[in-house]
Amino acid sequence: MKLISRLALCALTGLASLSPAIAAPISYSEGADLDSFATPSALGTLGVGLNTVSGTVRCTSSACSDRSDLFSLQLAASDRIVSAQLSILTYTNTTERQGWGPKILALNTGSLQNVLPGLAAPHGTEVFAAGALSSFTGSVSGAGDLIVRINTNDPAIELGADPWNWAAAASYELRIVVDGPTPPVTAVPEPASLALSLAGLAAALASPGLARRRRPAHPDNA
Repeated sequence: MKLISRLALCALTGLASLSPAIAAPISYSEGADLDSFATPSALGTLGVGLNTVSGTVRCTSSACSDRSDLFSLQLAASDRIVSAQLSILTYTNTTERQGWGPKILALNTGSLQNVLPGLAAPHGTEVFAAGALSSFTGSVSGAGDLIVRINTNDPAIELGADPWNWAAAASYELRIVVDGPTPPVTAVPEPASLALSLAGLAAALASPGLARRRRPAHPDNA
């Protein structure tokens, strides 16, 4: 019976090893500033399931500590994006001078930029209110990258001065759902068939011939 138990354990261990390792989905909430105009902050490879990235950009005429968020995401060759949505959760944009207010822009680049339509660089899309900014449902597969930038544009860049008070801020959330590869179908014995096989093995081990070979010689039979 100990031998049968070992065989059953080996069979179960072998079946478990057939399951592929699945990367955990990304769940990133901006704790450190993602501010950068040169190199994206690499947030890693998208995992199978729901991936989320959230953060905030804000800038005023007197302080601009979190002007831009720039980050990148990777997709494994064996996976595919089935849906994506970039939403603006909160939005503020005020100025004392009509027509020259600050702008909040969202744009993306990379080989996977089509999963966020309407945000293609260099112009991107200007944010006017809270709500869904870009969404996608379909299937995009193959190795690639998605680079997203959300930033405020200081009107002083165009005018060269800050003669009035203004403020701009937005919080956002990016949600990407990834589907993994279809695992190969492996024939697994039905429980009844497995039980019969183990019973047959037990019967073979307990056969008279095997028992005779294992039975030590008795003095009376000498």
